[in-house]
Amino acid sequence: MSIMKRKQIKFIGYCLVVGLTFALATGMAACSSKSTTTTPKALLSSIAVAPVAPANLKVGSTQQFTATGTYSDGSTADITSKVTWTSDTTSAATISSSGLATSVAPGNANITAAMSGITSSPIGLTIVSAYEGSATGTWSGTITYNDKTRDVGGTITETVDAMGNVTGSMTGTSGTTGTTTHTLHIDSNGNVTGSSSFVVGTTTYTFTFQGKVTVSGTVISFSGTWTGQYGSGVFSLTGTTSS
Repeated sequence: MSIMKRKQIKFIGYCLVVGLTFALATGMAACSSKSTTTTPKALLSSIAVAPVAPANLKVGSTQQFTATGTYSDGSTADITSKVTWTSDTTSAATISSSGLATSVAPGNANITAAMSGITSSPIGLTIVSAYEGSATGTWSGTITYNDKTRDVGGTITETVDAMGNVTGSMTGTSGTTGTTTHTLHIDSNGNVTGSSSFVVGTTTYTFTFQGKVTVSGTVISFSGTWTGQYGSGVFSLTGTTSS
């Protein structure tokens, strides 16, 4: 083999070694670069709570809330079980870690969800009386005046508002009307406090509600007694609660 031929072979071998070494170095650098490059983690940017406008909640009932998180990359996710739920008025409504609100007493509460330093806009929740509605009935009894006894009676209409306050009207014997004064309130357990008075002319009848107001389905019931200047009697009312 000539000297020239040997030099050519050596040169080719040298080129191969250099090429392989460069390729190996480049590949290792690329692998090293890939192994150290990470995709930034998407960050929570906002929280939306639903429903936005929940219906009024009667005392003793519940409302499920959900939370949806929006992230910095535009993605969304259900984070209902991950957020911290808060009610700002626990005397009206409480809320569990799963987003289930339970009404306690008539009033208002704001519900929020928080996570990773982000807090949702508050959702207003109104709690109303379980006894909201109206009832009508009759009252009857006897009065004695100047040793004479006669039967008396009339009709009663009572209306319970969302907060458990009672207003109403009454009529007396023979359809006479008078002045009605109410100081009644029904608490979240159905207990009635206060009384009503019905004044016709110079006669005052005081109505005292007894026990608890009850609801069966959509029917609301009242009962009690009345006492006046000259007699006493009973009354019973039934009506319909609001939906």
